[in-house]
Amino acid sequence: MEAHPKLMTGQGQRTFVDPVRRTPEFEAAVAALRVLPPDMIDRAYAEATTDSIFKAATKGLKYSKGRHHPIRLLGKRPSIWEHGPGFEDHTTFWLRDGRPARWYTQPYSVNAQGIKEMGEWIDKGVDVSIHASRSWHFPGRTLLITMEKDTTK
Repeated sequence: MEAHPKLMTGQGQRTFVDPVRRTPEFEAAVAALRVLPPDMIDRAYAEATTDSIFKAATKGLKYSKGRHHPIRLLGKRPSIWEHGPGFEDHTTFWLRDGRPARWYTQPYSVNAQGIKEMGEWIDKGVDVSIHASRSWHFPGRTLLITMEKDTTK
């Protein structure tokens, strides 16, 4: 599949915000990003958004100082030799009302084996979700994978 010719030649500019919502502040932010080198755009976006993304993801939760392993969601304690899923990177574990509630990992990518492992966790009764826009480790570059106990089973 070929890219749209206007996008390839720079004749067309994609927009992602309704014109009614394009405030002067929004326009200034877009203009500021456009003058940055490509590798700095993601970094500027990350610095501007990481705190608000983190606060939204952890609202009502308390950081766990215990082992960051999703098996805890099933009421089990991981052994010291037990490794987490192969796709984990930048993991945190969170409690709600003192009980295991949510495991986060923020990898840069996930391969087919990682997708298969997620299916195995789902079979164990864990909800798994993947978000491209909710990672606070490096917004714009990392994914946010969330695991929490499936309360419907």
